[in-house]
Amino acid sequence: MRILTSLSITALMLATAAIPAPAGASRQAVASAVRDDAAIRAELAAILADAYDVDGPGGAVIVTKGGRTIFHAARGMADIEAGRRMVPTERYFLASISKAISAATVASLAEDGLLSLDDPIGNHVGGFNPKVAGATIRQLLNHTSGITDITKQPGWIEENKHRSFSSQQIVDMLSALPAKSEPGERFEYNNSGYMLLGVIIEKVTGKPWTEAMATRVAGPLGLTSLMENEVTMVGYDGPDASAAAVPAFEDKGIAGAAGGLSGSLADLATFANALYHEKLLGAEMTREALAMPRLASGEESRYGFGFRIGQLYGGKTYFQGGAMDGVRTEMLYVPEGDVVVAVFANSTSPKSQPRALAERMAAAAMGRPFPIFVEEPLDIARAKPMIGTYEVEGRKIQFLERDGKLWFAAEGSSALPVTYFGERRFFFEKERGDWFEFVRGPDGGPMLRFHDAAYEEPVDARRIGGIEESVVIDPGRLAALVGAYRMETDVVVHVEKDNEGKLTLRQDGKEESMPLRALDQAMFAVDGTPMKLEFIGEGSRVEEVKLYRGAREMTGRRVE
Repeated sequence: MRILTSLSITALMLATAAIPAPAGASRQAVASAVRDDAAIRAELAAILADAYDVDGPGGAVIVTKGGRTIFHAARGMADIEAGRRMVPTERYFLASISKAISAATVASLAEDGLLSLDDPIGNHVGGFNPKVAGATIRQLLNHTSGITDITKQPGWIEENKHRSFSSQQIVDMLSALPAKSEPGERFEYNNSGYMLLGVIIEKVTGKPWTEAMATRVAGPLGLTSLMENEVTMVGYDGPDASAAAVPAFEDKGIAGAAGGLSGSLADLATFANALYHEKLLGAEMTREALAMPRLASGEESRYGFGFRIGQLYGGKTYFQGGAMDGVRTEMLYVPEGDVVVAVFANSTSPKSQPRALAERMAAAAMGRPFPIFVEEPLDIARAKPMIGTYEVEGRKIQFLERDGKLWFAAEGSSALPVTYFGERRFFFEKERGDWFEFVRGPDGGPMLRFHDAAYEEPVDARRIGGIEESVVIDPGRLAALVGAYRMETDVVVHVEKDNEGKLTLRQDGKEESMPLRALDQAMFAVDGTPMKLEFIGEGSRVEEVKLYRGAREMTGRRVE
């Protein structure tokens, strides 16, 4: 399950009298019948209108079904100060979606016998130590090479984000770093791996990687908008009209083959449809690109050649997102329904995240729309009897109340805030299709029924007890963690104790604090966010922290 959450139901017998029973609980009751394109377009337009403000940073979307464009629109501002509205046909930074296009270029070279996917890196680029040189091109493509990602080194992005690098400079930088793990040992998202693929493309073809991409991908498909870093749009740091412009938006040269392309949504959809329908690569190479690689342990990794592999309604999805200062992007393909969705947002913190919006759009295009979540009032006192611990598929979940808000914490993950939308139902984020409800179990007792959009059928969780602190931190250890840390972006974050002696995280200059919840003696979930904070070191004073957000990793050092 993507989000394992639960609602503790200690006194559901009391709560059900206050909260009316749902009209229908099944996934089938939520999904609607297949509709015509006009009805789907109307629903997609309503979703976009709800996703972005008309006068703030905006978003642009394209949706195709069966290769036909059924929706192509934009909402919001491309430049707030100039009063220029976003239009769906302009060129956008693709960010890490560029990886899928770079990967297709490499796969095309392999099809033509100019390289082999199982060639060691050292066959094409010299200067690396034997372990790194022995990693293969295939492992670079699926992020299992084990090479060190220089973009995760403390301060490296901030110091270099206005620079572009030659192939030799990339090789010199990366060859100086030791391997982080054995090739094929584990998956770790790695921008440096794709920077190195750009170098290999140039070595094999004798052309800059963008020219090789144009020859092998853009040209054959007629993708006239694809190029490196040609965008006039302004990026922002917030979700509404008060957001500040992001200065670094003008230059993405650092990204190279890992994320340096720009292009239109229409060309991106054309690329996706060609790739997934074997019009760009042959059938055998397409199967390789879509396959889940197997690690040395035998475990499967969920990353193909330039995109992740997920699920929607029990079927596979292929998706890749991108993130840069002032940019969030997403490209999604759902084989069931043959739907492609691409989303662009010109904000670091958009009102709606492109990944969640893409899934909601895809579900609507498939004729199986997510529920429409409308918040309804709920007296927290009614929910308090339900606080407790639940278990589903062997994993514990807690339903918590903090400062008048309801939270759900899956074991090993950050707690997520939840919102009541009537009839004993709660949701997580407005755009996502994940929600849960209270029902009676077969024995007449309370049960939580969780509807995850990744799966066809809901999952039931049973209550196993009240709330207990799963990890207890010694007071001396807590004191060693408190302090201010300067992150590699030059932002200072403060680890502090609240009135109850629990740790919180606050950014310098901000009043709002985020609760930290211990997952073990070093790792803490930043509840309400997808982030985790790790304290490095033992003793009476910790000097370093690492902040994790998905595949991104940022180091901070104590300043007080």
